[in-house]
Amino acid sequence: MKHPPFHDNLEQVKNSIDYILSLNTETFYLGHGNPVSRKSLINYRDQFSK
Repeated sequence: MKHPPFHDNLEQVKNSIDYILSLNTETFYLGHGNPVSRKSLINYRDQFSK
């Protein structure tokens, strides 16, 4: 899996995603792009361990 250039520390990115998921929100609205579903964010996070 190719990561964006700002993913210098994948463990830190995963920890940040885990924190966001702990907020129990179903849809996340980012500063750019389309909304991201909880399921999509979980799938993205889970790719780090592969």
